Amino acid sequence: MSKNTSIPSTSAMPENDVPRVVTKRQAMELLKCSRSYVEDLAAKGLIRYWRPSYRHNLYSLDDIEALLAKPFNEAVLK
Repeated sequence: MSKNTSIPSTSAMPENDVPRVVTKRQAMELLKCSRSYVEDLAAKGLIRYWRPSYRHNLYSLDDIEALLAKPFNEAVLK
């Protein structure tokens, strides 16, 4: 009897296991804003973030892209 030692293909692995993240500096560049504004967006829950160490946060690239996709004055346009 032989064991099945094949490595599973990457297509069989779920894509959502690891979130796409950026550093605070990268988030600032993408949003063209200040450090404090990125922190405010995270505090308001508009951008998810993870804190892998005491000094660093990682921000969700998906949330940043979603934020950029909608108009800034969306409430006024309705």
